[in-house]
Parts: sequence; structure tokens; C-alpha cells
Amino acid sequence: MDPFSGKGTAPLEACLGGRVGIGNDLAPEAYVLTRAKVRPVGFEEVRSWVERNRSFIEGYRSSDAPEEVEVFYSKRTLRQILAVRELLERPETDVEWFVKAVMLGILHGSPVTPSRSSAHTRSRCLPDTSSARSRNWA
Repeated sequence: MDPFSGKGTAPLEACLGGRVGIGNDLAPEAYVLTRAKVRPVGFEEVRSWVERNRSFIEGYRSSDAPEEVEVFYSKRTLRQILAVRELLERPETDVEWFVKAVMLGILHGSPVTPSRSSAHTRSRCLPDTSSARSRNWA
């Protein structure tokens, strides 16, 4: 039991050791990360999700983002990010939770260095979401 699960490393390690991993955290992004770590999905499941949603993502036209976010992305990339955010606003399946965690990693993550623990290395696509910025996008 990890009362401050953050990135979900303790629950992941428990699961890898054949035990039940339980994590708790007030931050919504902590739940997203922990769930993705303890319920991983395969590459083909993610690829299939992307293919099923490709036309929605590519055809998305809204650009409703704060100005301080707009400066970091081209208009096309920002529309794609917003489309994926809309698709994942209320994830239901393991693959949707996993894609949401990966998107948090892409948008807010920090690079993994060899000095980090093995659990972090196994989950290099999952982010360090300690900043308050991720709360608006989680």
C-alpha cells in the first residue's frame, strides 16, 4: 500500500513481484499513471486504437487552448492533441487509460536517465507529472 503513489512505482513493483499493488493519491494524473503501469497494454492494441480514431483526430478543427499552450505547437499538432484529449476525457478501457498516460508523458514528461530505478526504466513513456500544468490536461 502506497498512500502517495505518484507515478505508481510501488504498486508496479508489487505487481511485478506477484503481489497486489495498491496506490492512493489525490492527484488525478497519479491515478492515470498508476493504472497504466499496472494494467499495461500491447503495441497492437494501441496501434488499433490510433487507427480506429485516426479520422476523428485528423479531422478535428477546434483550437480551444490557452495562449500559453498555443505558443509551443503548430496549429495542426495542437488540433491533434486537443482531439486526443477529447477522446480520452473519460477513458473506459485499459488501452484508453494507457494512451492517456502516454500522452501525459509526451506533453509533460522528463527524459529517463540510467540512474533511475528499474521501474522507471520499464515505464519510460510515463511522465513526471509533478507540475501543476498537467492538471489542466489530465
